[in-house]
Amino acid sequence: MSNYDKIYIGKRAEKLGFVRDTLEKVYRLADILEYLNTNPLLKESLALKGGTAINLTIFNLPRLSVDIDPDYLKADSKEEMLKNREIINSTVTRYMLSQGYTQSPKTKTHHSLNSWVYEYINTGGNKDIIKLEINYA
Repeated sequence: MSNYDKIYIGKRAEKLGFVRDTLEKVYRLADILEYLNTNPLLKESLALKGGTAINLTIFNLPRLSVDIDPDYLKADSKEEMLKNREIINSTVTRYMLSQGYTQSPKTKTHHSLNSWVYEYINTGGNKDIIKLEINYA
């Protein structure tokens, strides 16, 4: 499980002009993205999109993204996609729980979208959330 240091994050946030809790969330998102990129199945199956992708890979924008929205990449049959979806979902869930996150009741599964909301207590002692949505359409 990752260790987030309140003093370090606070100093970095002050230097960069961000709110500490938001910067902590970005550090957490970066750790989750690193896992998604090092797990062979997830790395080959998912592509990051949206503001998080732009902010973390292309531009140095003064905006912090606070969610992760990858798309399923493979051009599988419906049956194969559903099989992979189950494996991906259980892999993501196991990882998040192993990192100390709690799955919120706000988590939802739709026809082509898994929308997870994970709760955690940040370094300031406040409850916060991380959103992760995988689009299978």
